[in-house]
Amino acid sequence: MSYTREELMQEKALRMQKLDAMMAEQNLDALLLSCVGLMANKFSIKYAANLNVGTRRISLLKPRGEEPYLFNPKGVPDKESFARRSWVNFDNQIFADMIPGVVEKIEALPQEKPVIGVDQLQDLPFCFYDALRGTKATFVDVTDAFTKVRAGKSQFEIDRTKEVCELGIASFEDLVLRMKPGMTERQLLGGAVGFLSEHGASELGLILGASKKRFANIRPASDDVLTEEDIFTYSAEFLGPSGYWMQIIRPVFMKRGIHPDALECLEAAKEAERVAMHVARPGNKIKDIHYAVVEAIEKYGMKMTYWAGHGMGCDLGDGIDILPNNEMEIVPNMILVIQPSVDSATNSILYGNTILTREDGDAINLTDVYMDSPYYEDLYAEVSKKYGK
Repeated sequence: MSYTREELMQEKALRMQKLDAMMAEQNLDALLLSCVGLMANKFSIKYAANLNVGTRRISLLKPRGEEPYLFNPKGVPDKESFARRSWVNFDNQIFADMIPGVVEKIEALPQEKPVIGVDQLQDLPFCFYDALRGTKATFVDVTDAFTKVRAGKSQFEIDRTKEVCELGIASFEDLVLRMKPGMTERQLLGGAVGFLSEHGASELGLILGASKKRFANIRPASDDVLTEEDIFTYSAEFLGPSGYWMQIIRPVFMKRGIHPDALECLEAAKEAERVAMHVARPGNKIKDIHYAVVEAIEKYGMKMTYWAGHGMGCDLGDGIDILPNNEMEIVPNMILVIQPSVDSATNSILYGNTILTREDGDAINLTDVYMDSPYYEDLYAEVSKKYGK
């Protein structure tokens, strides 16, 4: 789904308004965001500057009520082209040594002793933090507050997420059409990586497992050969060309009737997800989802092995983990991944979907496809019919 420049600027205005409101609530004079080009450590710059970070450290300083300053890598050969990648005004993009540049702008703030909020303060390199300590400012960690700002997605963000969910579904369909006994896990994963890359995805967090013993193992692909007695678990977790993340997890039972104990685990996982989508509504807390999933699985005489899931957004996890100590309140339009990992006495299974919370009612499943039957025969027939094969 394409968007106009006007729609992009409307989204920028909305985010700047939300950041200013957060700064007012936290009594901040400015906000400092910084990140390195690592997966799951880029959302601050992406959110505030609409810039997909590469491999270098980039920082942003936003005085309250003003246009932010973006501190780009010094050695960029074509500064104008690089600057157009972000919605920050060109005059406010600085190409120089980052740390001295940030210090200079902080010292130029009108407040005698400005209070500056920093997201992920503990992640700043010592050389950066040491330079900041020498300024007139006081620095406070605002990680939790910044996470809450991003929690409820705008319609712009929801539309982008729906786009990437469609791509994740298509990657599973491609896998189903390609897979057959005799292929190795690496062949299956390589095909999925190629499909997603061809369609503009990046930062591929693909996970899969086909094991003769336990089917919820999260591990890289190997040279193990897929047989008719296996369950192949496909999990696509990646950044789409729209700039947003998704995840879909589907176990594929290669032959009808195999591993009935794993099928019981799958039924428990599906029930746990249904309960989670009912609990994931405003008025409840993130930890309530965790406890609901655990309780649903335990009713089957089984246990949860990993966790119930996490957030999603313009970066992996979006700062939200569905854990028993997460007191964050659920708000409308949160994007979450529910991925119950179920372990019985004899087997295990991994299953999951990307969901959207609502103002009223249960959450919406954005990857609500291929959920009825896990058998390869049924999945192949359904996908083939869709594509006329």
